[in-house]
Formats: sequence, structure tokens, C-alpha cells
Amino acid sequence: MAWNGTTNYVEGPATYTTNTDGSGTTVRTFQASGSAQLEALQDSLGTSYSYELQEGPVWTLTATLSYNINTGETAPTPQWTFTNTRGSQHIFDSNIALVSNLDTDTRERIRARLKNPQVPIPLVKRGSDSQLSNATIVYKWLSANVDSRLATTINVTRTITVSKSYVNSWAQNNGGYVLSRSTLISNTGCPNYIYSRLPIGGYKNRSNGLRVYGGYLEIPEDRQDVSNNQVQLSSTWIYDEYPEGWYQIV
Repeated sequence: MAWNGTTNYVEGPATYTTNTDGSGTTVRTFQASGSAQLEALQDSLGTSYSYELQEGPVWTLTATLSYNINTGETAPTPQWTFTNTRGSQHIFDSNIALVSNLDTDTRERIRARLKNPQVPIPLVKRGSDSQLSNATIVYKWLSANVDSRLATTINVTRTITVSKSYVNSWAQNNGGYVLSRSTLISNTGCPNYIYSRLPIGGYKNRSNGLRVYGGYLEIPEDRQDVSNNQVQLSSTWIYDEYPEGWYQIV
């Protein structure tokens, strides 16, 4: 865009930008030969905008508005929630210290002993006596049908309620991927009161040889009607320790 010298001012294309926290701004740029035309324009646009006036051979006025000028709808501040979903977890999948320290051979011996309790299968192989005490406890638990425990999964959700004509500019290219904590924060503008509670996660090796990644599985955006002309948009991330190779890590 450049002022053509024949009109009071000329306006370039308006641009709309969505920030990581879901808010947005519209920027309009005007040029003229002098400040008077632009100052008059500023008065006519009103106080909804914030302004920056730059002097030069061609004067430039930048007007910034806190909503999408194309729809006229203010970008709402997202509502964030942090919840724990409760469920059951099999003992062999848990992070209980006396279970997680049992190697694969010992676990298989416990399973075999449970299937054939009349056969005196040793719970540990020769040279693994250090695992015998824990293996005996786990065997007794499973013999008594105590095979799972209460476990919790962390869910992080970002929600806005807007009109059905609102064009949401949230990034939607990570659905079905597992995000690191740092990627989740940088991509979404996750506020401090939420991310300060989030596990750091990362790769770890379990004693049974399974390599897992602690991260946040992104669920594709949900859309739910809340009235005749409004819709609720929600994005959710679920933290867990996912086996390596199950999901792409970003």
C-alpha cells in the first residue's frame, strides 16, 4: 500500500491476528501526505482503537482493534480447566515402587504361577533373590484378586463460547499427537495458574523394558451448541505416559 497523492488518505488491507491465548486483534493502516487528514480520521474512528501515528514523507496511522473486524465479534478470553479423571489401573501398569522394580521375567513367573497354582514355579529366577520379597507381595495381591488400583489422568481444557458465525483461529494441526509440556504452553498460551500444575513429563524406561513418554495427547476441537446462535468450542489435552511409538511426539 502507498498513498497515491490524490485523496485525503488511503487504507491498506485489514489484518486479523489470533494470539496464543485465543484473543485477537485487527490492525488497519492508513497513509496520507500530512498529519491533519489522519488525525481527523482518528477522531472519526473513535476510542475503540488504539493508535500509532508515524511522521515521514508519507504519514502513517496504525489503528489496532481488539476484535475481528470482518465478523465484528470480540475474541473472548478462553476459560481454562484442570481436572483429574479417575479410573482403574492394573497393578503391572502402575508406578508402585515394589511393582515397577520387578523385571519382565519375574512378572511372567507370577502370571504363570497364578494360572497354575498347583505347580511350584519359583517367583524369581536364580540370581534375582533381591526381587523375591516384592514378587511374593504382588503374587499375594493378585491371588486375592487385588489386581488394580485407583488411578487419575490429568485433563487440561480450553473453552470459549461464541456465535456460530465466529471463525476460530486456534491451531488445529496437532489433533491426535502428544505434545510436550513446553509445546503445549507455547502453542496455546496456557496461563500460569494451569501450567504450574502440569507434570514435566518426558521419556522414561520402565523396569519391564517398556519405554514411555509422559506428554499431553491433543483431542481435536469439540463444538457444542449452547443456544440457537451460540456454540461452545473446546480443546482438550490428556496427560499420560504413552508407550513409545503409539503417537507422534511434537
